[in-house]
Amino acid sequence: MKSKNARRTIPLPRYTIEALRRWIEAVPLSNTGLLFPNGVGNVESYANLYNRL
Repeated sequence: MKSKNARRTIPLPRYTIEALRRWIEAVPLSNTGLLFPNGVGNVESYANLYNRL
C-alpha cells in the first residue's frame, strides 16, 4: 500500500480527462480495478508486451 506522501496530483488537459472517462466505460472489467488490463481484464504479461514491440 502506498503512503500518503506517495500520492500526487497530476494536472491533465480536459481532453485527456474526457478520453480517460470514455476509456473507463469501454475497458474490459477487471477484479483488480486495472485501468489498462489485457483483453480479459487481467494484468498484461511483460513477455507479451515485449514480443509485440
